[in-house]
Parts: sequence; structure tokens; C-alpha cells
Amino acid sequence: MLRGRTVLRVAAFAAVLAAVLASVVQASRWTSMDPRSLDVGIEGSKGYREPALFALTALPPGTVVGALQSGALMYYASPSTTVVNLDGVVDRHAHRAIVEGRRADYAHQRNISWFVDWPFNRVALGFFSPRAAMRGALLQERWWGPLRGTDRTVVWSVDWRGGEHP
Repeated sequence: MLRGRTVLRVAAFAAVLAAVLASVVQASRWTSMDPRSLDVGIEGSKGYREPALFALTALPPGTVVGALQSGALMYYASPSTTVVNLDGVVDRHAHRAIVEGRRADYAHQRNISWFVDWPFNRVALGFFSPRAAMRGALLQERWWGPLRGTDRTVVWSVDWRGGEHP
């Protein structure tokens, strides 16, 4: 019986030691990254800070802006600016609208007059609205944010009175 416990203790110690060594190896990789990389600096993994600050300075005070990538916008927005999350990750009403295929209706109900995001997410806005009653929003490019790799944030004005489907 004593021999069995000893084997278990040695195995447990070896497992913990392996986990600690793996953590040390990974930590050494993180600390040796090039500090000019977008993945390391204050900008974060995708560089959301600078584009969010650019967009917020371009928008009029008291505006309602929608975005799928809304985190940095929410963080840096002034109290007079309302940022509406449209990806459904932090807003259960947006999630429900996506599941029901009516994200554009949700954006309209929230009185979004600006959409700020990456061009890919502009396409996704309409893709998740196949059953939306409000299909007539016109999104017009107003400003292009700073280049982040091969992509950049775009600021679109939203006119719900007519035009293309979002």
C-alpha cells in the first residue's frame, strides 16, 4: 500500500512539474515578442484603441453609434455618446435579434445613426438580417480610420428612410 501511494505522489509531482515548465516556456515566448507588434503594445491584439478614438472624435456629440466591435468604443465614448453592441456577445437583445434574423430591426429600434466597424462587419450587419422588416437603411461611408495591418475602421452614416439593405 505504501508503494502505491509513493507512485501516485511521484506521478502527481511530475504532472505539476510538467505544467510549470510548460508555463515558463510560454511566458518566455511572450516576453521575447517584438514590442512593435500590434499584439503586444497598448493597442491590443487588433489595435482597437486608435480607431475607436478616431471614430469618436469624428462623430457629433450625443450620437447613437452601433458596432459589432463595440468594446473600445464603449470604453472611450463620452457620456453623451451611446454605443450599441450589435454582435450579441454582451447584449442579449442583439443576440436574440441575430438568432431571429432581424439584426437591422434591432439597430433601427435602438436609433442607430452611425455604424463604426471593420468593412467585414459591415457585410455581417446585413447578413444576419434576412427576416428584418426594416430593410431600407442607407449606409454611406463618411470617414476611414487609421490603417491597422491590411484593414481599417470605417465610419458610416445610417439613414433609415431608404436605400440599400445594411
